Amino acid sequence: RRSSKKSCTMAPSTTTSPEGRHSVKSFGLNVASTVLFVSPFVLYFNGKESALLVAAANAVVFLVAWFIPPRGWKRPHPYSDQAYLRR
Repeated sequence: RRSSKKSCTMAPSTTTSPEGRHSVKSFGLNVASTVLFVSPFVLYFNGKESALLVAAANAVVFLVAWFIPPRGWKRPHPYSDQAYLRR
C-alpha cells in the first residue's frame, strides 16, 4: 500500500508566483531568437524579394525584446549587481 502522504524530497516546489513562471523579457527574447533563426529559411524559400520584410521583422522584434524591462518572478532581487534591480 502506498501512503497518501506527500513524500519528503528536496525537489523544488511546483507552485508558481502570481506573476507567472516566465517573465515577459524571456518571452520577448525567445520570440526574437526564433525570428532570427527562421529568417534564413524564409529568404531561401521566398527569394530576395522578401529581404526587406525579413530585415524589418528582425529589427522590430529585436527592439521590442531589447526595451522590455527585466521584470518577473526572479527580478528585481536584493542581491543584484545593478543597484536599480535591488529592492
